[in-house]
Amino acid sequence: MDLDNEEEHEALLKSRGRLNNSNARARVITIGGSWILDEGHIGLSINHLENEYGIPAPFNGSYEEEGDIRIVMEQDRADFGLLLPLGGLFEEVHGRISTVDYQHAEVEQTGEVGTLFQQDGTEGRFVFDINTYESHEAVLGVQFSHRNFSALGEEAFIPKTDIDSFALFTVHSLDVGNTTYEFGLRGEQQTLKQIDGNCDDSNTSWSGSAASIWRIREDANLLFSFAHSQRSATVEELYSNIDTSCNALANSDLIAHAATQRLEIGSPTAGREKSTNVEIGLRKHLGRVTAELSIYRNDIADYIYLFDTGIFIGDLEISRYLQEDVVFQGIEAELNLPLLRTGNHLSDLVIFGDYVSAEFNNFGNVPRIPPMRYGVELKHSHIDWQTKLRLTRVENQSSIAVNESPTDGYTLLNLYVDYHVQLGNQSGLMFLKGINLMDEQIRHHTSLLKEVAPASGRAIEIGFRFEF
Repeated sequence: MDLDNEEEHEALLKSRGRLNNSNARARVITIGGSWILDEGHIGLSINHLENEYGIPAPFNGSYEEEGDIRIVMEQDRADFGLLLPLGGLFEEVHGRISTVDYQHAEVEQTGEVGTLFQQDGTEGRFVFDINTYESHEAVLGVQFSHRNFSALGEEAFIPKTDIDSFALFTVHSLDVGNTTYEFGLRGEQQTLKQIDGNCDDSNTSWSGSAASIWRIREDANLLFSFAHSQRSATVEELYSNIDTSCNALANSDLIAHAATQRLEIGSPTAGREKSTNVEIGLRKHLGRVTAELSIYRNDIADYIYLFDTGIFIGDLEISRYLQEDVVFQGIEAELNLPLLRTGNHLSDLVIFGDYVSAEFNNFGNVPRIPPMRYGVELKHSHIDWQTKLRLTRVENQSSIAVNESPTDGYTLLNLYVDYHVQLGNQSGLMFLKGINLMDEQIRHHTSLLKEVAPASGRAIEIGFRFEF
């Protein structure tokens, strides 16, 4: 459809009813076990996941859907974990090693596979608790991964790439009087190597943080935190529609990314994001009334984002990964008020809200930033059951970026009820979820597909979870 045509755009935004090719189904099988030691444990779990879902196609001028694509995903994962006591400098070690074999195919309406994405590899993380004195807690950790990424088929838009990373980190916490000081440091080396090309990337990123938590009263504390972090670009941000010589493909050769319905172009020279964050928080965590308030500012140099150019080839827009300096500022708040305390019955009213603004240093707003959100939740708990009724108002998002359309707000009403049952020596949980009970038309401003794929309408879920 033509987004510049006001009538067509308005008709699409107000469209309701059944969204074809938006159904999904999944199957998950997990098995695992642990060997419990006198001190610590060793465990292994194996997980198999199958997931199939549709990507709603864009509308043509007659509002008829075309080119339905199904995503067929499969993943096998094995996790080995341990917790073991040590001696000397280190008190104990806990961590895991995981192997993952992942693939998903973008299947055309004809049954042909347009692109097959595959990713397999090994990742691990181990944390060593350092033997320190009573008021000082410290850990030293290592994290590593090796991944083989490939996109195969005529519609593959990212070259085969090996991705390796290795990181060292340490975190410390020190109690001095009525104040807790926390600080951490992390260094990471990432290397991306193309299999059939020489457009490689390698860099080292550093991150550090410091915070102080001042207990101003027994039931409240004041938080000050400062953090500087760096992030390396991902394989998608670097190599989407980039040839093996580090050049962008010609417009006539660009290949669509079906999941975003865009012609994405990476930035092979993208540098690291460098983020500096300052936060002040006030928390009352004890007593009948509890509350949290946080205010933050995040200055990000060379922020990597996907820019919609407003240029179309057919029905697909060209989008480029760019870097600009940005500032995020926001506030989050929550207030918990007791309504009833009698016997085994507890009732609370929760009032919450959050807001964030994000602007480029040189021009305009950052794309796909969520609008202001606020609401109330009524909770009632019993020893055997609980219920939550949550009403959330999401405002219009009119602070939009270049070539971005505004998004209407909505009111979301959700219900959750559960009941604990005892079956012999085992326990189970019956639950009921009511989602979007007022059947609002919801489009998430953060979604790349908001124009063609609104969130689901009213839905009811009933389930039973059994633990053994």
